Amino acid sequence: MLPGPCGGFTVSGTVYVDADADAVRDLNESGTFEGVTVALVDPSGVVQTTATDAGGHYSFRTLDGVYTVRIDAATPTSDFNEHLASDFTATGATSRSVTLGPDATLDFGYNPQTQKLITDFSAGALVSTGENASYWTRVLRATSKGQSLNGFTPASMKALLIQIEGQFLPEPYQFTDGKEIVEALAIVSGRPRDDLETLRRELLIAELNDAGGKGIVSNPELQDALLAWGESLVAGAVPASASVSIESVQPPSSGTVSGAINLFRLVNNSRGGGDIPE
Repeated sequence: MLPGPCGGFTVSGTVYVDADADAVRDLNESGTFEGVTVALVDPSGVVQTTATDAGGHYSFRTLDGVYTVRIDAATPTSDFNEHLASDFTATGATSRSVTLGPDATLDFGYNPQTQKLITDFSAGALVSTGENASYWTRVLRATSKGQSLNGFTPASMKALLIQIEGQFLPEPYQFTDGKEIVEALAIVSGRPRDDLETLRRELLIAELNDAGGKGIVSNPELQDALLAWGESLVAGAVPASASVSIESVQPPSSGTVSGAINLFRLVNNSRGGGDIPE
């Protein structure tokens, strides 16, 4: 298709997890939402829709003019919009006007409603099949010795950890080749010195659950979004590798960190609803 007026113009963007809730997509905010219906309304009121892909991206190509791009809280299709509206807070306007000619980019950020999700776990509205630190410590210790436990072999455990390394961000989990299991065991079984280290441990346990087919299995999109949020919080709070710039990212507040810890502890709790496990 020819660029410019003859071929039309493109409005595109990403629906992403806005970890610091500043309505700007930072380099350490890689989490995205798949299956969100995005609507484009043309100057005459005609509506087109598309769904975000696995990377949270959407795109429309149309003629020049003034359009509205919006994300509705409820739609007639089977998508993630209702969960997005229920479990997350938009960090910017969910309906925005844009003038096409030239192309335009509009991103939409959302931040999790941590206390609401914690309440949902406590009430049984959300249930997790996740396992806690004790379970994963036993599995990692066994596989580090060349043994198998609970269906995990040394090879399958190494594969899970490599999967976690490439899940969202280069940080916070990169393991030494050949020492993946031992290094993960040190994190899971260690004694965190502060809340940030506690969050890093609980997040790794949640990622092990996710990679092992456990956790909020009835809502994998929600689980992925929460994991991406957790990685962004940790990556924004500790020095990152040279490949990820966090110069403009402020450390998360203590309230945000403690809320994230409590939420991931519930994800890592196969008892389902109820009190937050210690």
